[in-house]
Amino acid sequence: MAETVFIKEISRIKRVRKELERALDITINITRDGIEIGGKEGFNDYIPIQVLHAIEMGFLVPSALKLKDEGFMFEIMSIKQHARPSRLATIKGRLIGKQGRALETLSELTGCDIKIKDYEVGIIGRTSDIKFAINALTNLMHGSPHSAVYAYLERSRHLREMKEEEEESFSKKL
Repeated sequence: MAETVFIKEISRIKRVRKELERALDITINITRDGIEIGGKEGFNDYIPIQVLHAIEMGFLVPSALKLKDEGFMFEIMSIKQHARPSRLATIKGRLIGKQGRALETLSELTGCDIKIKDYEVGIIGRTSDIKFAINALTNLMHGSPHSAVYAYLERSRHLREMKEEEEESFSKKL
């Protein structure tokens, strides 16, 4: 059974169509109404749809395909929900930073892939890391200094690493 997905920028999908079909074990048919995806009997279309939307958002195929792992998720935040219309460009600039450095630092500190398209922010990351990325982005949108947000992310990263080590140590004991 085929599922139709509406994608505004079909050209991005056309370029990577074969790669996606192989990686996701699906078929992609581009129609006037959108993109039809199909698969074997009983296939789940949730992950392919998420991957298509991530690619439309501007993520590269390897980043979008991380969504095949159940530990990863894709989240979209609207900048418009956090700002007056007159401040949208300013807030978008705060998130990107000079020469993209703020966005790059946020990606590094959260362990998430982050893209901005129009007035939306797309995030792909581990489920446990997404909430930190959303919190950091929200704080920046609301005017928190970059240094304060980075310090928060440094502390949270340290705590997450300690928790992972603890869980790893515990599982080795079993």
